[in-house]
Amino acid sequence: MYDSSQVVLHDADDLSLIYAVLNFHHLEDLDLPEREKTEIRERNVSYEMERVRGRLPPAMGERLRSQTGLKDKFAKALKSSGRYLPLFEKIFESHGIPRELTRLVCVESLFEERSRSRAGASGLWQIMPATGKRYLRVSRHLDERYDPIRATHAAARILRDNYDALGSWPLAVTAYNTGAGIVRQAVRSLGRRDITTIIERYRGGNFGFASRNYFPAFLSALSICENSDHYFGPIAREPLLQFDVVTLPTSATLPQIAFLSGSSIGEVKTLNPAYSNDVLQGRYSLPPGTKLRLPVGFGQIFEARHSTLNRSTSTNKISNY
Repeated sequence: MYDSSQVVLHDADDLSLIYAVLNFHHLEDLDLPEREKTEIRERNVSYEMERVRGRLPPAMGERLRSQTGLKDKFAKALKSSGRYLPLFEKIFESHGIPRELTRLVCVESLFEERSRSRAGASGLWQIMPATGKRYLRVSRHLDERYDPIRATHAAARILRDNYDALGSWPLAVTAYNTGAGIVRQAVRSLGRRDITTIIERYRGGNFGFASRNYFPAFLSALSICENSDHYFGPIAREPLLQFDVVTLPTSATLPQIAFLSGSSIGEVKTLNPAYSNDVLQGRYSLPPGTKLRLPVGFGQIFEARHSTLNRSTSTNKISNY
C-alpha cells in the first residue's frame, strides 16, 4: 500500500500495470507554504506523466493515470470508524441493507466529516446537493449532509432505492457513484446484469474510470476494514459516539440550549454539525419540536431547566429548513 506522500502512475484498465511510483516524503521537511509544496508536487507528477507517456504506444499512453496513495489516511479512517461504524451498521440493518455496505463510507470520505468534493458532494457519505434535497433537509441554515446520523439514513435509503430499481447489491453500490440511470443503461446495452461484465465491457460516456472501479474499490475497502490488523497492526479505535436527544419545547438559540443544558457550544456543535455558523452563533433560533443531540446526561439537565429560558431574547426564527 502507498501513502499520501506517494503518487502511482498506472494503466487505467489494468491496475496491476504500474509504471512509476513518485515519492514526495521530502516535501514534508521543507519550510514552505502548503501551496508551494502542492505546486512542486503537481509539476513533478505532470513531468513524469509526460515522460512515461512518451515511452508508451499511443493507445497505452492514453490510459496512463496517476493515483495518490491512501495508506496513512486509511489508517486514520479506521481509528475514526470506532466513533461511527456500530451506529451506521444498526441504521443500515434497520433499512434492510447489508451491514457490510457501511464500508462504502471509506470509499466516499474516509470518515472525513467535513469532506466536500469539487462537484459539491458533501459529508461522510458525499451526497450531492440535488440528491440531498430528495432525502434530507438542505438549506442556508441546515445541511443534513453533514449530519453523520441523518446522512447515514439517507445513504441507506439511496442504496435501498438503487437495489429496488436494479435488483442486485453490486449494481446498487455502483449506482451510488454513477446514478441508477447510467447503470440501467449499461445493463440494457450489454444485456447482462453481472457487475464483472459491466466493468470489463461497458464504455458508456458517463461510465468512466471512477464508475468502473467503484465496486472493486468498495470490495478493497471492505477487505481492509475486515483485516485491518494484517495491513496496519493493532489500531486503537475512537470510542463510540454517544448522546442524549432532546426535543425543544419552545424556540431557542443553540447558545441558549448549551447554557441551559450545562454543556458548551462546542459540544453542541460537535453533536449537531449540520447547522450553519449563523445558527451556531445564536443569530437564529430553532423552532419548537426541533430534535437536538446533547452530551450524555445533559439532556435531563436541559429538560429540567428549559422553563427558565428567557423568552424576551429577540431573535429571528428559521421557519423552513
